[in-house]
Amino acid sequence: MLFKKIWKRLRGALGVGTLWGTIWSVGAAAGLFLFGPSLPVDAVFRLALRAGLTGFLAGSAFAGALAYVFRNKQLSDVRAGGFVLLGAIVAGLLFPGAPMLGAVFGATAAGVTIRLAKSTPEPLNPVDSTDLLPKALQ
Repeated sequence: MLFKKIWKRLRGALGVGTLWGTIWSVGAAAGLFLFGPSLPVDAVFRLALRAGLTGFLAGSAFAGALAYVFRNKQLSDVRAGGFVLLGAIVAGLLFPGAPMLGAVFGATAAGVTIRLAKSTPEPLNPVDSTDLLPKALQ
């Protein structure tokens, strides 16, 4: 039972880290193409990959901070402003080169995260999922 709980939290942290890494990578690449059009494509790719790895680490740290700060709350009780502020703080602290840029990326990624989390329907109950299987598989 304990292993299931740990696995669920670890899977959630990896999911948030992956989402943040993707957002940071795409944001960095878009920013570099818009504001640095003379940069070679391979340099943009390397910088976007580095931003994605940093975003993954920041997102994983954000998931840990989220589990601590909102540990006794349901997702419906969490206000978007506090969620976004926590994302900005965590990312700003973990982005030593440019903390304001990290805070902006963190706030953006946290906003996308809570928007996706609140728009996702409830997961299926395993008992109810048999209704979705084709009759041939039952």
